[in-house]
Amino acid sequence: MERFFRSLRLKSFFNTPRPLEFTYCNTGLGHSQLSLKKLGLRNKSTFVPPPGDNAVETYIKMVKKDIDLVKKNNIDTIPANVRYNMSRNEQQELRTLMNEPDIIFKPADKGGALVVMDRDQYIQEILNQLSNEEVYKKVSKDPLPEIQKRIAQIIDQGVEDGIIEKDTKKFLIKEHPMTPVLYTLPKIHKDPAHPPGRPIVAGTDSVFSPLATYLDRVLQPLVVNTRSYLKDNMQLLNQLQNITLPNTGVLLVSLDVGSLYTSISHEMGIQAASDSLLNTDHSGSEQSFLIDLLKIVLYENYFLFGDTYYMQRRAQPWGVMWRQLMPICTWQALRNSMYIQTFCFLHTVFSIVAT
Repeated sequence: MERFFRSLRLKSFFNTPRPLEFTYCNTGLGHSQLSLKKLGLRNKSTFVPPPGDNAVETYIKMVKKDIDLVKKNNIDTIPANVRYNMSRNEQQELRTLMNEPDIIFKPADKGGALVVMDRDQYIQEILNQLSNEEVYKKVSKDPLPEIQKRIAQIIDQGVEDGIIEKDTKKFLIKEHPMTPVLYTLPKIHKDPAHPPGRPIVAGTDSVFSPLATYLDRVLQPLVVNTRSYLKDNMQLLNQLQNITLPNTGVLLVSLDVGSLYTSISHEMGIQAASDSLLNTDHSGSEQSFLIDLLKIVLYENYFLFGDTYYMQRRAQPWGVMWRQLMPICTWQALRNSMYIQTFCFLHTVFSIVAT
């Protein structure tokens, strides 16, 4: 509730016209290529405006009073004038399902359906995926302290070398990170009875979150501005209309990548990102700094399932903010390494079209 009240006060505070305040600014100070200001990022503000708008403050007091009243009287009954969109029997069945320990609710991978699954079947499907030692590796203890130490070393060196500024350091280091947790979304469009799961790591507010956001902001423009990148199907149709092909000897090929995020090795992704950075104005030390951060996110990527920690040996599961970046960089590298002539080479994150 306090976050909600803060949001109200912020809107009121910044919507109120205020006299201009002039402060001295040294315009001679430049900014690093990798500074937060250059990248359009900023540290999260903790500013709380002082009470000001009487209407807002009155509303906040009334809400707090009603909440205190509910707590005091332990009100758990529903007012009589509330109308339900379910019958009494349906409500009872829903409560029974919600309290059933042997089932689990998950949204479907596609289609927007709600899937009710046997909990043991759901867990076993995940364990089957985690048993693939080419992709996952068990870790005996929480790797977070060592990861934090390595991140701090890289960032401190970046500040010392003048690559980044202190506010960027503050942005990149997460003081109280959450532990990334693995879950899956059932692919009922493939097998309704025994759906395979699409692995997703809930990594919001993890130690990797600011690094991923930062890398995405730096590297994403290098990817989407390439000639072969397609944003959507409409852009593909527009591109194909402008292509003239010979009458014979040409094949139209489309490729769809299976198990995309576990198919790209760390080495391939890092090499593709390194090649993309070579075509930028970033200095050699800046490129090395970015690649060091990328290696941390890839090689130290860990998550928790149940009470066991795992490292991922290849690529990134869904849930990482820059999940589009590695595939697209890799498709660019694939195009550059092809030995056959192509009149057209276009790709989205998941698919490739070539002639």
